[in-house]
Amino acid sequence: MTDDTNTPEDPPRPRRRALNPGAFGVQRYDDTHRPGQSRPAVPLGQTSSPFEDVFPPVSDEPGSTADPGIPHALREDLERSGARPRSTARTLAWGNACLALILLLGGQVAYQERYQLLAIEPLEPWVRAACTPLDCQLPERRDLAALRISQRQVASHPDQPDALMVTALIENQAGFAQPHPIVELTFMDVMGRPLAARRFQPLDYLSGPGFPIPPGQSAELRLELKDPGGEAVAYEFRFL
Repeated sequence: MTDDTNTPEDPPRPRRRALNPGAFGVQRYDDTHRPGQSRPAVPLGQTSSPFEDVFPPVSDEPGSTADPGIPHALREDLERSGARPRSTARTLAWGNACLALILLLGGQVAYQERYQLLAIEPLEPWVRAACTPLDCQLPERRDLAALRISQRQVASHPDQPDALMVTALIENQAGFAQPHPIVELTFMDVMGRPLAARRFQPLDYLSGPGFPIPPGQSAELRLELKDPGGEAVAYEFRFL
């Protein structure tokens, strides 16, 4: 009697192939001792191992080129790690030299731009203090807005006809001594139009030495000038 029942066929089994070590660059090593064959002689002090041909020994020295098995990138890391550390004294010497050079260049720039730096109020005391030991020339400190005119008086000159005598006080309200300013005096008509104007240097209106005006003090101003005529009904002082 025949069984017509369909039975699934067994799946084909994969074939096994022998691994060829030569395909991976590995030499076959046969350690089987056969009668009639002699082992190769090994020099005294040297061991014979089948792994020496496959895995070359790693040198103890970092970055040794005698070890071809180490990648190039890893060899560079080993060389950097084995480099001698830089001397601390040498590093400090270079740092101090660079700092001195920066200070020298900064001082040269500040000296050349000292007049511009004086215009910056917070920097003015520092600039003057730095220039004192260097004996560099600086303009005197000025603040014309802190100068006031007071006790002004215009009268006919007692000794010269057609001349005027002008007297006033220049008050220094700044917190530091100031040099005497240039004084400009302008006469105007009833419409406020200028009729005559003149500028006076400190030597023109000072009766004595032109020492700076101390803070909170005043200096006397005395001017002698030609009478501008009857149309002049007003005058104005201005400091320059």
